[in-house]
Amino acid sequence: MSHIERDVHQRHEKPAVIAVMGEAVWHEQFDAERVERLARTYEPVCVPSLESREVRTRLDDVDVLLTSWGATRIDAATLSRMPLLRAVLHVPDRHAGPCAMRCGNAASLSPPAPT
Repeated sequence: MSHIERDVHQRHEKPAVIAVMGEAVWHEQFDAERVERLARTYEPVCVPSLESREVRTRLDDVDVLLTSWGATRIDAATLSRMPLLRAVLHVPDRHAGPCAMRCGNAASLSPPAPT
């Protein structure tokens, strides 16, 4: 487990953020400085999927989900297991996030939902 990941069994004192993306995507999207900033306020965990038993046991504590391209689909059943969830933020592109963050904005970019 890398230094940015936390034991998914550990109860957190800060709001929980689960990033659903591969480790390579995580490192591309979040450099060390951004991870440190995120960790000051939140308890970040990076996982490739929400399907493992260890992750499912933590869903009832998650406050924010970060997703990126290739993330597993989040359906109604999965959302129902996250009673504390306040936001789902999609991070589609490594270029958009840094620009928004330099401007001091919180940004979520997402393609339109299929109709």
